[in-house]
Amino acid sequence: MHAPVTLAQIAKEVGTTTATVSMALRGKPGISSETTLRVKEAAERLGYRPDPRFSQLMQFLRTRKDAPFHAVIAYIHDFPNKDGYCWLHTHSEFFLGARKRGAELGFEIEPFWVREPGMSAGRMRDILRARGIPGAIFTTPSATTWPLTEEFEGLGVAVVGYTEWLPQYCRACSNQHHSMLVALANLERLGYRRIGLALSSQDDANAEHNWLSAYLGHHHALPRERRIAPLLGSAQKIFTRQVLGTWIEKYRPDCVIGHTNPLLDRILELGHRVPRDIGFASLDLFPRDDGLACSGVDQVSAAVGSAALELVVGQIAFRESGCREHPRLVLIEGVWRDGATTSAKRSTPAKRSAR
Repeated sequence: MHAPVTLAQIAKEVGTTTATVSMALRGKPGISSETTLRVKEAAERLGYRPDPRFSQLMQFLRTRKDAPFHAVIAYIHDFPNKDGYCWLHTHSEFFLGARKRGAELGFEIEPFWVREPGMSAGRMRDILRARGIPGAIFTTPSATTWPLTEEFEGLGVAVVGYTEWLPQYCRACSNQHHSMLVALANLERLGYRRIGLALSSQDDANAEHNWLSAYLGHHHALPRERRIAPLLGSAQKIFTRQVLGTWIEKYRPDCVIGHTNPLLDRILELGHRVPRDIGFASLDLFPRDDGLACSGVDQVSAAVGSAALELVVGQIAFRESGCREHPRLVLIEGVWRDGATTSAKRSTPAKRSAR
């Protein structure tokens, strides 16, 4: 059996873009009759046949904000408190992104707490089925008190973030590997040449070591004098003034990349002037109590929540459910934001080494 013909193949045949091919095949305005004819002739010649299920889903996803109500999607979390998903910036953005996208597609997002007294996977399943809820988003999966099992067969399921559950479910995640590369590229653009990483082992493990692997891969290609061994360990240990101060004194980074606000707090407590003495970049920007606007990567967590919702809706539309032999992983790329903790004013020696 031959692989199905794609829009990209038709676009290459005609010499246009896939977007133009898509609009021409759907008879959308703005495409000339000549181009439409050439696209349709090429599609027929190549044997293109649209997938009716994909067409149905795309039509579903194009629905406007005033979409009629379809169903409730469960947003299942296991924070220590019932409303804990609202307290942390990243997780609140996951929820708000899912809720916003759900409203656009006609779905209401309702939180469910797995630590309710007497709650179990089986009871949660029975509650969702009794209410006719067709799908669920699971968040904070690394700490869930019970794993997903066959209990949730029959539901469209997506997970926000990485998980060690087996079998795996469809997931939407921030692309932490790409975020690290984006941070390193922008810091080098600003002129930094000795960039160090200070990261708790738990945070890196939660991201499937994507941050660390990208950092080490980048540094492997650098001259030896620019390589800095990362500072790794428990947050209680490495973010102390003694351990962090010793590491900075030994390697003398001109900029430090990290994930949490306590890291910047310790750098400031050690008496370093940021960014005059040392720069700082965050791998996940979120507000600070002191209002300081950090430089770093915005992981656009709301888009991650939105993508998780779309994964669930896609399963509902295709009548798919539960775990898959080949689960989908949707990665959302972060965006660099210049802030007050980095500066483009670097020394002359650093500029010479850059050339």
